[in-house]
Amino acid sequence: GAGHVIGTLVSEGIVGYRVAHHSLPASDRFLTDVGPSYVVMSAIAVAVLYGTWLARVAAVVDLALLVFVGSAFSGLTSLNVPAVGHAVALAVGVLAGSLLAWRPPRQGAGPPPATRSTPSRHGRADPDT
Repeated sequence: GAGHVIGTLVSEGIVGYRVAHHSLPASDRFLTDVGPSYVVMSAIAVAVLYGTWLARVAAVVDLALLVFVGSAFSGLTSLNVPAVGHAVALAVGVLAGSLLAWRPPRQGAGPPPATRSTPSRHGRADPDT
């Protein structure tokens, strides 16, 4: 959800700025992009970074299709609303996913408790038993 909201705010904010500074016609204020593709971009970023191997493969294939077939970033250099929103949503997915996956070290937590090893049937210590 954050990718969608932030992607929309940034891309529409750029349009607002450009209209206010007369680099876009005033009619462009009414062209909005509220499709679910920003959410999809954020989800793809999270799946590529933190998904299972199958989810990662599927997400990379999806991203490749969106970039090369769907032209998701087409118009990025000219600050096209959908392209900017897709780029921002992808970045938000990376940042939000990383923040959620990061675990700070616990205070006062020492090394893991030692396990008692018992001799295996071959006479050597077997730490797994």
